[in-house]
Amino acid sequence: MTSSPRTSLPWRRRSAASMLFAVSLTVALAVAASPGLAADRSMPMAALRVLEHSIETRAAELRLPATGVGRLTVAPCRDCRSLALLTGAATRSFVDGAPVTPDVLRRTLLAEPDASVALFYRRSSGEVTRILVTLPLAPARR
Repeated sequence: MTSSPRTSLPWRRRSAASMLFAVSLTVALAVAASPGLAADRSMPMAALRVLEHSIETRAAELRLPATGVGRLTVAPCRDCRSLALLTGAATRSFVDGAPVTPDVLRRTLLAEPDASVALFYRRSSGEVTRILVTLPLAPARR
């Protein structure tokens, strides 16, 4: 299928040789720049370490303890075994960005089973540091 010069796209007007040259030049510059960046050790590099792990799930998939302190269970993925994590006085809970008490969190999750939940925890101790709940949009706000 041929296209008229008026309907062709601007990048199609260039010859194949000029496009190949442009792509080759871009790749050559990127390759030339990267060894210099990697070899420069004059800048101190901080060691990275993982402080928290996270799990994203639905409210219906989460089992909270009867009180604010206790064992929370959640499966990290559909085919994964459930994890037992610990909640306590240091666990902070938020619903749509606002801090809430454990009781309000529990009632919210029961009322909104499709709410999105992000759990942040320390893998070494299994302690939950934060629970972030995002409520689904109401039909009028969609």
